[in-house]
Amino acid sequence: MINTEAIDSMLEELHQCQKKISFLESSLTKVESAHTNIDYPEDAVDLLANKLRETLQQLIEREKAAARFIHDLLALEYEQLEMGPVLKQLHS
Repeated sequence: MINTEAIDSMLEELHQCQKKISFLESSLTKVESAHTNIDYPEDAVDLLANKLRETLQQLIEREKAAARFIHDLLALEYEQLEMGPVLKQLHS
């Protein structure tokens, strides 16, 4: 039997991951844009911008991995939903 509450929860979590990914990608774009338009000593700003880029890229990858995992769980749930009637017919 499909746990619709679990599916709803996973769909909400997937939606949250997608929102976080969009926000992080937007932040990364802003950091890269700001980095090219500044008049500060380059070494300090380069170091900070590179660290921000690296951190944002890591967070994006984590969120994408979480989204893929949730997507795969949902696919398994739906596969079971589709196979349930077939399996019942086979056992009867």
